[in-house]
Amino acid sequence: MKRAIYICLLIGGLMMTSCYKADSPVGINNNIFNLVLELEPASVDEYLYNSQTVFLFDTWSGPDDFTYLYSDKGKVMAAFGGFSGNGDGRCADFAETATFIRTIYLKGRWLAK
Repeated sequence: MKRAIYICLLIGGLMMTSCYKADSPVGINNNIFNLVLELEPASVDEYLYNSQTVFLFDTWSGPDDFTYLYSDKGKVMAAFGGFSGNGDGRCADFAETATFIRTIYLKGRWLAK
């Protein structure tokens, strides 16, 4: 009987936590927060590029994959990498002109507080 009660409590607890929607960390807008939840990247770095805050999502899962640059509105600005290594050619000066601000997400956890 105790085992049945324990199992019911465990299942009920799991069901309640699966519906939980976390709030975004302080300083991270909902567009970027929702993209992280959707894409599950390995890391997300925040940069200043052309006087705009942008986010580099490392979603790399193999040698020909892209790394994507997103605006703070959650729109793709550029893709880097790929088979040729040249990406899509947009934001070609990113590596030379962008200023790294911080890593906000790394391996499943938020670093931004």
